Amino acid sequence: MNKQTISLIVFFFIVVAIFVLRPLGQGLANTLLEQAFYIIASVIAAMSAFLAFRTYGRGPRFVSLLALSLGLFSWVIADVLFTYLEYILNDLPYPSIADYFFLAGYILMLTGIIREVLLSDVSWKKMNKKVYLVCGTFSVLMITAFTYLTIFTAYNPEASFAENFVTIGYTVGDLLLSIAGFFLLIMTWEYRGGKASKVWIGIFLGYSGTLVGDLLYSIFPEQLFSHTGPIFIFSQFCYIGGYLFLAYGFLQLRSILLAFQKKPLH
Repeated sequence: MNKQTISLIVFFFIVVAIFVLRPLGQGLANTLLEQAFYIIASVIAAMSAFLAFRTYGRGPRFVSLLALSLGLFSWVIADVLFTYLEYILNDLPYPSIADYFFLAGYILMLTGIIREVLLSDVSWKKMNKKVYLVCGTFSVLMITAFTYLTIFTAYNPEASFAENFVTIGYTVGDLLLSIAGFFLLIMTWEYRGGKASKVWIGIFLGYSGTLVGDLLYSIFPEQLFSHTGPIFIFSQFCYIGGYLFLAYGFLQLRSILLAFQKKPLH
């Protein structure tokens, strides 16, 4: 376990302590501290993706890594705007400009994942049927859950066009991310045992954290809006843990790229 991985683990335990123990009390001060660490986690993920992108340089994966990096940076901007509007101005409209940055992040990251899948050298036809069964079952369960919990309640005829557009956008984004999870699982299995598997495991678990957090938001909206209680705290662990897993995946990718670049030419 390298220093970067240990640092991510230590960071997560600090987050747990802040949310559970609330060292600054039950008021706004600790809430702002929680949000600060939430944003720091998103910055760590975005910077890790950018470092991997910069290390890679020009090549077939230039566009996909750029899209993934920009997608995470879009979520960083969204997190900052969300915190500013809700906790500083105490005026968070729906939809807000933060929502549009979140949706832009979905589009960019899905673009990057799709391109990575297309560029991968996975032998789809030779893949074990059991792998398809397990990964397919996971994807079907996630898609079914999001469909049942969100898509049938996403459209509100009494809401404005902007509200419906953003709500449906989140739903579609999560559904597509669930499908992308299927391909990430396939790629994780294909590269099992090798260094590349750590990259895809990290990225898969990272996006899974976001999906679980969004599912909790769909099932328990009142608890999450209250910003208190075990369900809210667990959802934040999912989101922040997701960012840290993404950081882990991209840092593993950067490590692989650096090792490859240091190999002597014969």
